[in-house]
Amino acid sequence: MSGSTMVTIAGNLAETPMVEPSATGKPTVRMRIAVDNRRRDPNGEWVDGPTTWYTVIAWEHLAENLAAHAQKGDRMLVYGRLEQREWTTDAGETRTVWEVIAVDAGPSLRMPDKAAA
Repeated sequence: MSGSTMVTIAGNLAETPMVEPSATGKPTVRMRIAVDNRRRDPNGEWVDGPTTWYTVIAWEHLAENLAAHAQKGDRMLVYGRLEQREWTTDAGETRTVWEVIAVDAGPSLRMPDKAAA
């Protein structure tokens, strides 16, 4: 993975992952993860900043495992390659998106389980 920018993100799943076949028939999951920017204000109180949304793509066994075990709202950790992709709209405009190609993912154990609360 020489030259790749590797990132780790922790956030909440926006929807339950669903496996879809890629153009070559490989199982894939495309999911959105919301990362909240919490910080302390000058009075020491926690305040929420803007939410950053990440598109995460997982392939093959990881995709299947995410679809089987992760649900909307789950707090997740994702480790993967940050990649830029471009495409052209029907109007001929070039668009750019940054995506995380997941190498590994799993539940975050930092927050208490919602069901146990």
